Amino acid sequence: MLLRKFLPSVERDRLMNDFLYLKQRQLTVGEYEIEFSKLSRFAPGLVSVEADRVKRFLGGLRSEVQQLASAYGLVTYAGVVEAALKVEAIETAKSRGQQLKKDKRKLVEEKKPLVPDAVPGKRNRVVCSFCGRSGHPVERCFKKAAAQKKEQVHAIQGAPRRDVSCSVCKRSGHDAAQCWSRVRVCFQCGQKGHVKSRCPQVQSALPAVPLQALPPPQRVDKGKGKLNVISSEEAQTSTQVISG
Repeated sequence: MLLRKFLPSVERDRLMNDFLYLKQRQLTVGEYEIEFSKLSRFAPGLVSVEADRVKRFLGGLRSEVQQLASAYGLVTYAGVVEAALKVEAIETAKSRGQQLKKDKRKLVEEKKPLVPDAVPGKRNRVVCSFCGRSGHPVERCFKKAAAQKKEQVHAIQGAPRRDVSCSVCKRSGHDAAQCWSRVRVCFQCGQKGHVKSRCPQVQSALPAVPLQALPPPQRVDKGKGKLNVISSEEAQTSTQVISG
């Protein structure tokens, strides 16, 4: 009442007009609420009813805040202000999250290696240092992965290496420590300590000669100078001593 009494009518009209066209724009919800409460004193007839005050406050909010705050369905001025503050906090957090993602993508793009002798003004692509192709870094090169896998298989299987030469037999594919000429290794079973001719596997594979296949023993008849053949059955059953 004191402000209305001592302020000139022109100033009061100006402040009332500011209230009529008050919008949030770049203000925060808190800043907008302070300005709304200050200027509303110069237009008491417009906000004397709670519903009118709520409607005018919502009408001055930014559209994205206004829609979400109205969805709460609140009818009191204090409740609407609190809802608008919550909506603003959510929108601010969302905006910060999007900005962080944008900054992260920008940082990744800046760390990517550039194409040698790239043309200024054009987007540079990643070039693999292993295969020389563009479009992927060396960490994702499938050719490098295949080569590494092949080397691992060769190492496990003991595949001969072409870049190694033996100083004992002068052959490539192995060194002196692995040379078969230096170490006695069986070509039959692959074990060390013997050769193929003495391999237990070869010895066990030879067929056994049956006793029936052996020729029967022979006796000499001294009186007549004649050889008499004695069968194996006679040699086993005979108990007499043969004399001349």
